[in-house]
Amino acid sequence: MNLTSKKKNCEFDSCRNGPCSSLEQAADECKKAGFCIDWRRLTDGGCDVTCPKGLAYRECHNKLDDFCNGGRKYPGASLEKNEAGCFCPSGLFRAGNHSDICVSDCAYCKGPLGEPKLVCIFFS
Repeated sequence: MNLTSKKKNCEFDSCRNGPCSSLEQAADECKKAGFCIDWRRLTDGGCDVTCPKGLAYRECHNKLDDFCNGGRKYPGASLEKNEAGCFCPSGLFRAGNHSDICVSDCAYCKGPLGEPKLVCIFFS
């Protein structure tokens, strides 16, 4: 994309969508060149992404979160390139492969909402 095209895109975005899409486009160009920039935190909240409760937005992450299954922790898949998205905070992992609940220990049992339980009670 030439400089004139980028300038027109920036002007269009600034007038219609705000500056976030232009900044995101520039950051994507940097990612393609091998540099990941955590640009959203530099916008004073103007371009923040809202994640489900308990998850944190990260601009540059190279693997999916580790996750629990059957009481054991499994490694998250590696990503081909740095990806942006909602991830568990450092030191935590997902309660299940498709769960939005972050835990520090893989509990075998789950409550009625899928939340981890450390103690299992079985009824006969």
